[in-house]
Amino acid sequence: MQYILTGVLVLIISGLAIHGLTLVFERVYKALFYKLASVDHAASKVKTKVSR
Repeated sequence: MQYILTGVLVLIISGLAIHGLTLVFERVYKALFYKLASVDHAASKVKTKVSR
């Protein structure tokens, strides 16, 4: 019985840890993506101005 409870606790803790890491990773990834997208958007604006 003790092994079962320990296993359940380990599963819960590791699940929470993985969930927290995925949330942090998602935030970092979105922040990087928005920065890259804004830089790309600014570059495309400059290109269109130069071509005209």
